[in-house]
Amino acid sequence: MYLQHLKKLKSVRYNLGSYGLKHSVERYHRKLNQFNDAYVSNGALICAAIHMGFSIMRKDHLSPNVWIFASVQSDIIVWERLLEEQKSFLSFTQQRLFEKVSKNTDQISIL
Repeated sequence: MYLQHLKKLKSVRYNLGSYGLKHSVERYHRKLNQFNDAYVSNGALICAAIHMGFSIMRKDHLSPNVWIFASVQSDIIVWERLLEEQKSFLSFTQQRLFEKVSKNTDQISIL
């Protein structure tokens, strides 16, 4: 389901590795509330990518990980990046709020 949202490329961009993508697939399924304990093995992701016609290349001869020839401009990758930015922004906003509340609490205790 996740891989169908990736745009295939003819050459590798060295950005989409199988290990990182496997975690993206797990987060995607958790976000959709399909599986709370979503787990995808690296090998299963690689097999699915090959089955769907993606070209792959081993990262090196000692690694079980591969590069998947897919675009980082794919909608699903952009969607995940936007979620991360939103989470990051919320964390920043929450941190500022915490600092503001802490500062006010310190001033009250001085009085």
